[in-house]
Amino acid sequence: MWTDKRFAAPVIRSYEEALHKLKERHGARSIELIGYSGGGYIAMVIAGLRTDVTQVQTIAGNLDPAAWAQHHAISPLNGLKDLNQFPRLRLLPQVHFVGAEDKVVPQELVDSIVRKNGFRCATVRRVGASHEAGWTGMTRLLSETAGCS
Repeated sequence: MWTDKRFAAPVIRSYEEALHKLKERHGARSIELIGYSGGGYIAMVIAGLRTDVTQVQTIAGNLDPAAWAQHHAISPLNGLKDLNQFPRLRLLPQVHFVGAEDKVVPQELVDSIVRKNGFRCATVRRVGASHEAGWTGMTRLLSETAGCS
C-alpha cells in the first residue's frame, strides 16, 4: 500500500471509520482535522467527504500528491482524488503551515493547489522549518482558529 496506494479508497475508509468511532465515543458534534505531510491530503479528502468537519489545518501538508510526485520525478500514486471534486472545501476554513526550508513539500506546491481549487477560506502560513524539523512550536499556532472573511 505505501508504495503507490497510500491515499487509495481503503486507506481513506479506515480513517473515516476511526473518526466515526472517536466522534461517537466522545459525543462530538463536529471535528477539526490536523494532518502532517501526506496526512494533510487525507485530512482534506475526509473534510471534502464529511459535513461535520469545521476546519482543517495541515503541517508540511502534501495537498496534491500527483503534483508532488511529478515535482520529485517519481512514479505517480494510485487512487488519488482530485480535491476540486469536493465543493465544500472552497469555503471550509483551512490553515496550511509550510516550512520555509521544506524540500519535500515546497510552498509552491501548497500555494498552487489552494489557488487552483479556489479555496477562499484558506491561509498559507510560512514557518521557519524543514519538512522534518522546526515544528516544535506548533502547539501555539494550532490553537489559532482558521477563518473565512
